[in-house]
Amino acid sequence: MFAPLGAPIGFILANGLFLILTLTLTSDQFRDWGWRVPFLLSAPLVWMGLWVRLNLLETAEFAKALMEAQPPRVPLLELMRTHTGQVIAGTFGVVACFSLYYTATAFALGYGTTTLGYSRSSFLVVELGAILFMAAGIVAASWLSDRLYPERVLIFGCAGTILSGILLAPMLGAGSLWIIFIFLAFSLLVMGFVNGPRRVAA
Repeated sequence: MFAPLGAPIGFILANGLFLILTLTLTSDQFRDWGWRVPFLLSAPLVWMGLWVRLNLLETAEFAKALMEAQPPRVPLLELMRTHTGQVIAGTFGVVACFSLYYTATAFALGYGTTTLGYSRSSFLVVELGAILFMAAGIVAASWLSDRLYPERVLIFGCAGTILSGILLAPMLGAGSLWIIFIFLAFSLLVMGFVNGPRRVAA
């Protein structure tokens, strides 16, 4: 249930550090050297990720499947021949999912602090609060997926994605950080419902 929580946890760590630097450094200090601090602190994580990737072994089930039947010479062509509809639907689903995430995080932060004129520290606090709803959505969706059909959970998340797109302009430009927070919290909650289910029935 908790495996997909890497995204909100990483967001909290990264943007929490960003907020600390914003509150403790002047604009000139941040521009001159402060922006390098997150990159330097992330170096051990990059090394650990590379180590895990290089030492990751295939599962016993996958190795057994390879022994029983070799994969096709051009797997992509075979995939498109036999599962074209699923590939197209999955592609659009992933695009919608991550478009929503980056709209509610990176785009919203940039738009809020430039076009809307909010301070960076205030908007970061709003986003750090909203990301907790994504974590809650992931946990709730994972729990529901084990008790209901995962497709139903995904359909609910996709419907929420459409609604989030409709609400984007009026709520993000409403002139109130509270309304913006409600929009971001809803959008990231929906993102959790799209990202949370761990399995989809065939």
